Amino acid sequence: MRNMIKHAEMERTSVLEKQVSLERERQHDQTHVQSQLEKLDLLEQEYNKLTAMQALAEKKMQELESKLREEEQERKRMQARAAELQSGLEANRLIFEDKTTSCVSTSTRKIKKKKSKPPEKKGSRTYFGAQPHYRLCLGDMPFVAGTSTSPSHAVVANVQHVLHLMKHHSKALCNDRVVNSVPLAKQACSRVSKSKKSVVPPSSSVNEELSDVLQTLQDEFGQMSFDHQQLTKLIQESPTVELKDNLECELEALVGRMEAKANQITKVRKYQAQLEKQNIDK
Repeated sequence: MRNMIKHAEMERTSVLEKQVSLERERQHDQTHVQSQLEKLDLLEQEYNKLTAMQALAEKKMQELESKLREEEQERKRMQARAAELQSGLEANRLIFEDKTTSCVSTSTRKIKKKKSKPPEKKGSRTYFGAQPHYRLCLGDMPFVAGTSTSPSHAVVANVQHVLHLMKHHSKALCNDRVVNSVPLAKQACSRVSKSKKSVVPPSSSVNEELSDVLQTLQDEFGQMSFDHQQLTKLIQESPTVELKDNLECELEALVGRMEAKANQITKVRKYQAQLEKQNIDK
């Protein structure tokens, strides 16, 4: 009987120990599961952050790609405009060369006709000739590319300003008798001068001056075209976006100056064509 009671107590204690161990294992499993759930929550939060950052990065990439496409289209448009201006200038130059050759041929024929006329007899009276006036040959004048013609403290700019005044026949460079509209012949004999017409400069000198002015404008336009090519090359090789934007602004301003210069060349050519037409009509 005692053995049976002792055996029953031993079984009861073993069962209790098993229950305690099972309870401990259950609690351990619960803590492990809880920690795993917390880790899973953290992983989900990190995943949500990464997806949001990826969406933002994709949006920025799309914006940058659209901006790059717009800049590429603008650059192509500016290159097309510059090429159009260059081709128009080349066509105008060819037309001008054809017209100048025809004008030179007509002027040589007129000179031959004038030489064939008999010389007029001079009167017995001798009058004082008109005040001699030096006519500047613009072909002998140098041109400083890229220098302003406005007054400045720089020596090169002042030289360019003086050359500009000489090319445009400024009265500031003439003496008082030349600036005065009354020549010496009119002061000597006023009666004879009333019947005579005012002396008009020959059309050949005007054509030469216009040709020199046109050549100067074409040289300036050629320098601008060279600057345009250099700016385009710098834009393509620019390492930063800020530098590229600044160069593109300079390129737009240069294209505007090229358009203005092309308009000046067109006006000079139109005026030259009008003079040639008047000479042909005469």
